[in-house]
Amino acid sequence: MKTNSIYLPKYLTDILLKEIELSIAEYTKVEEEGVLVKKKTGTIQTVGRLLSNYYAATTDSVYRLLIPVEKTLPYKERWFELDLENNIIGKINDSESKYTLSLSLSKFINTFLSYDFTTDDYENGTEEFSKLFNRFIELKCEEIKSFLKTPEYLISDKPSFVYGIDVSPNAGSLLRNSCMRNNSSHTCKNFAAAYDGLCRIIYGLDENQELLFRALFWDVITEDGEVINFLDRVYGKEDINFLLHREAIKNGWAYRGNSVDDRSIIHYKDGKKRAISVTKVVPKEPLEFMRKNGNPYFDTIKYISLKNRLLSNEFERDTFSLSSTSANSIKGMYVFKCSKCNHSSDEESDFTYTKNGYVCNSCLKEFGYKHCPHCSALHNSKEYGGYCTYSCMRCSGHDLCKDCGKLIPEGTNLCSTCIANYVICEHCRSAIIKDYGVTIHTNDGDLHICETCSGLLHFCKDCGELLTKNTIRNISGIEYCPTHYVERLKTFDNC
Repeated sequence: MKTNSIYLPKYLTDILLKEIELSIAEYTKVEEEGVLVKKKTGTIQTVGRLLSNYYAATTDSVYRLLIPVEKTLPYKERWFELDLENNIIGKINDSESKYTLSLSLSKFINTFLSYDFTTDDYENGTEEFSKLFNRFIELKCEEIKSFLKTPEYLISDKPSFVYGIDVSPNAGSLLRNSCMRNNSSHTCKNFAAAYDGLCRIIYGLDENQELLFRALFWDVITEDGEVINFLDRVYGKEDINFLLHREAIKNGWAYRGNSVDDRSIIHYKDGKKRAISVTKVVPKEPLEFMRKNGNPYFDTIKYISLKNRLLSNEFERDTFSLSSTSANSIKGMYVFKCSKCNHSSDEESDFTYTKNGYVCNSCLKEFGYKHCPHCSALHNSKEYGGYCTYSCMRCSGHDLCKDCGKLIPEGTNLCSTCIANYVICEHCRSAIIKDYGVTIHTNDGDLHICETCSGLLHFCKDCGELLTKNTIRNISGIEYCPTHYVERLKTFDNC
């Protein structure tokens, strides 16, 4: 016995399985008026064990039913899905050619139409239970189709109004727990007005005019430049989600898929399913509203480029995510911001790019910005003699005077003004600042001695003249100047 697969939304699968369990009856053969008849005595409670062989979850919202078929099918690969008319589409690959087989759900379940749900069948084992299972789905076929009617919905140009409607108790947990519901504790719920003028909204109400479901409805541009409608995430029960996706396919809208990837956008074009990227130009009013007040929660088209004023479902450099419930993703943010006074704007003409980043035109004048002579960058540095950096200054063949910081030719330490403040120590010949040494007045002029050498000064014993290492003379450990040294030698000779 072979099996084929049919994929149904989970809520339909749950209905099927529940009714199968309730419908398989237990009969007992009894004799009435001499005739052996079958009499219903209850329902079989252990049927779930056998049912588990015929279905399995593929995702959180889609189940795969394994339908047993008796005939051997002449192809190797096959899978099935419901089309817009609730027919099963069988996609077949026989390794030589590919083609599509379309047949109704009732014809697909094509065996043993005459079977009753009785314990006679049940006791015959798994193979007979397969026939029983097929028969039940056949009988439920029309009932299943009745569930596949698109719910009534409305489209509004004012999403903020819809977000203010009380949520119906029958809306499902996704909508009842949404961060944007009117009784939510999240800050983002206060800023639904940002949607107005940016997108529309599809929604449905119950008999009490309370909200059953909602989904933002966008006009977007695909990567091919095509303008299409996009149905964003559906907040409602699973069956509403499934049926609105079918409505989107029927009308040529793109819709958010059930993928774990919250940026997934699906679009059917020319009968082919594909994942797409889209963008939306953000009008000035919603953008300014979010900058001034805060942003609502964005599910799918959530990445905003302030420079290009574009929303997208794909993250790119310099974009901000609007999927924060704190509502401050772009509050107070602009494309350009003055690094001096913090003035912000989207108009690049209000700013000039400098070594310090963007500076507004007012601060450019106030802080004396000028061009670097080497690299032409605008800057207001006072440290490098008009150059923006030390590197630019050195590359231009200049250095700074170590005393006053003025620009001087590379290879020199002092400017002409500062070098006049220095003298040469008569003892060690090092350069010293005049005020930091010792000055001795002599008949031959002033002598300058550094502080270090001043402790090593020597004086002539006879006249007291300062002796330098070039003039000092020594007789028996006594120091004399050259003149008195000669006189002393004469005296010693006469003795």
